Amino acid sequence: MGLFGGKKKKKRRKERKPPGPIRQAIAKFIFKLPFLRNAYAKNIMKMMQSAPKGQLPPELEHLRNMLQQVPPAKREKAIQAALKGDMPTPDALPSRAMRRQAERSARPKRK
Repeated sequence: MGLFGGKKKKKRRKERKPPGPIRQAIAKFIFKLPFLRNAYAKNIMKMMQSAPKGQLPPELEHLRNMLQQVPPAKREKAIQAALKGDMPTPDALPSRAMRRQAERSARPKRK
């Protein structure tokens, strides 16, 4: 209930707009430096582990779902590879079956 007994309004999450060219340039520079990339990857891992489901932005929620398929010991290295740009895109997967599986896993699941 609200302050005066009415229904409580649900808060909507603001749509995030894509970063501008200056932020992209800064991020590109930061992710080239190994010690900053490693620190960022560790920070992301801690944040994803501590946040309850539904509290993360959609991008990180998707990343969390993708990382659950990777063994726990290799998750941080997978994040670092993604930050470097070494991860293959779904279009670059070798076979048609692999591309279709990647496409299916990227779809939102029904409740």
